[in-house]
Formats: sequence, C-alpha cells, structure tokens
Amino acid sequence: MTDFIPELLAPAGSREAALAALTGGADAIYLGAASFGARAAVGFDADSLREVVELFHFYGKRVYVTLNTLVKERELSGVRQTLQLLERLRVDAVLVQDMGVLQLIRTEFPALCIHASTQMAIHNAQGARFLQSLGVTRAVLARECSLEAIRSTAQTGI
Repeated sequence: MTDFIPELLAPAGSREAALAALTGGADAIYLGAASFGARAAVGFDADSLREVVELFHFYGKRVYVTLNTLVKERELSGVRQTLQLLERLRVDAVLVQDMGVLQLIRTEFPALCIHASTQMAIHNAQGARFLQSLGVTRAVLARECSLEAIRSTAQTGI
C-alpha cells in the first residue's frame, strides 16, 4: 500500500468560510462555482473564485471546485466556459459526477485534475480502478462504505 499524507479538507460555501478554513489550518478547500455544482446556490462567481484561488495558492494551499451535477446536452457550452475559467485559474482539481463531464475534461482540458465526487457512488476497489483507467486521481467514496471497502479501495492508489 502506498503511504498517504492526510489532507485536512474543508468545505467553503462562502468567502468567510474559506478564510476560516485557511486560518484554521486546512490544507485544502472545496467549493462550488456559480453553476453546475451541487453547491451552485452558494457558489463563487468568477471574481470571488479567482480571489480565493489566488489567496490559497499564495499560502501553498489547494482549491477543489465541484462540478458535481448531471449535465444536460444543452448545458455543455456553459460547462465548457466554466472549465475554461477553472483551467485559467489553475484550480487544483475538479470534482465531477457526470461521466460526460469527466470525458469532456479529459479530451478538452487535460491539464485539469479530476476527482470523483461522492455522487458517483463508488463503493469498492473495482470502481476506483475503473475511474483510475479514466484518469481520475481521487475518489470520494460513497458515504455508506464499510471500513473494509475503504481499506481495499485505498490500496488501489486512487
């Protein structure tokens, strides 16, 4: 098994929450952009997202952005615009649920790191290996996973 360094990851639904995470010692935050994420209702617009990413990167911390909703065909141009922004800002990873969005990132935005959101419902090592084959570097496992399933999945290196 690979040695993993624990990461203190905090949710940031607002600028204030992001600052609290930073001053509280978080290694990384996850937040929603203003669209296409489960947290879009409290998501960050382009300017506030840029501000938070720049601040966190200044302190050597990471920012992961959720794009973890199922996307309709008619929404793809908006998703592309959001991904262009995230690429330009050099976010540290994008958390996805939709397999189409995952493929879009792989083909059009290969510099973006992909994390699988818990909404992908990955329950075991077999699912993690499948995601690895698609270029995913981290998977947030389904909440109902047993400790045994978590251990076996961790051994895949994802």
